[in-house]
Order: sequence, then structure tokens, then C-alpha cells
Amino acid sequence: GVTSIYSGTFYNCTALESITIPASVKTIGQNSFKGCKALKTITFDEACELTSIGNTAFEGSGITSITLPKNNTANTTFGTTIFKDCVDLKSAYLPSSLAGLNNCFLGCSLEVLEMESTGDASSDAFKVDTELGFVMNGDENIIQLYFGTAETVTIPAGVTDIAANAFANNTSLKKIILPASLNNIGAEAFMESESLSGEIIIPESVEVIGDCAFGGTSL
Repeated sequence: GVTSIYSGTFYNCTALESITIPASVKTIGQNSFKGCKALKTITFDEACELTSIGNTAFEGSGITSITLPKNNTANTTFGTTIFKDCVDLKSAYLPSSLAGLNNCFLGCSLEVLEMESTGDASSDAFKVDTELGFVMNGDENIIQLYFGTAETVTIPAGVTDIAANAFANNTSLKKIILPASLNNIGAEAFMESESLSGEIIIPESVEVIGDCAFGGTSL
């Protein structure tokens, strides 16, 4: 069977509405479904064990929900911004065995995000706080992604790092409160969160503020 969907295979195929990924597929190349604006449904065979999804694989497509295989035992590697600007994408189910998120939901407006636990909390790469809208690392000291809709967000005590693009393009955020434990604010962490305004207090503990961390905000 097909083991790879190569780079650009369905690039800008504007009539493509749905696709089923068979169990034999291990890799999805970069830009594979980029620009497929009519593509609403992607169905993965439950036995599919993806090892990688390439850069911007689904960028700008019309998908409304994404569910990666629940039985995936592979440590899937994400390329950068694979779901960038999928403006209709509202829900996602991902395995916690992912090697990294790599700004995968940049420009999206997720409402639901679930990540399956391995059953061993010590080996979970990511943990999701659905109430607060955070995706954090297994040790819960790095915020990898914020997908909430609150106007005021208080970063929990104990958090040391805000990852690159973690709050980027958030349309709801107006105020952010940073903890005394914070050491690093990643590049473009709050980029283009246009409603973020007023005073922001940077704790003395902060050692690094990445490029364009607050670029495009109203601060």
C-alpha cells in the first residue's frame, strides 16, 4: 500500500472535499494539502502509525476537525505550522506521544483540543488544561500553546517558559499577568494578538524576551 504522501501531492486542489488516509501511510510530506480550501474531512485509519507530518502540510485548508490515530504508538514528528491559517479548524485530537507541536495551530481559532495520555503521567510529552486553555509540557512548567478565549489570562505560578508563538494571533486576549517564576518569553509569543493592551509587568526573573514577542499587539 501507499506509505508516503509526497510533498505537494494535493497542493491547491481546490475541489478536494474529503480524504481517507490508509493504515499503510507513515509520512505526509510538506504542503501535501496546502490550499485545499474545500477539504473539510480527513479520516485516518485507526491502525495508521504516522511518523511525520511535514511543514505546512494542511496550511490554509478548509478542515473543521482533525483526529490523529488514537492507537498511534509512533512518536509522530510535526513540521512547522502544519495547520497554519486553517480558520475553520475548531477541534483537534492529538496523541501525547508527539515529538513537538511546532506552532501547528498558528492562525487557527481552536475551541476544543484533546491529547491522549499514555497512561503514565511521567512519560506524557504534553498535558492539556481544558479549563484554562493551556497545552503544557509534561513537567507543566512550559506553556506550549494557548487556545482559550479569556480576555484576561494569568500564567500559573511555577511556569518558567512561554514557548514561541504560544499566544500568537489570539483575538480575545486583552491582558496577561506573568508569574515571578518566569524566565523566558519565546519569539513571537504574543505576535499579532491585537487586543492585548494596557500595562504588562515583566517580572525581574525574566532573562530572555524573544524577537517580536509582543509585535503587532496594542501594547
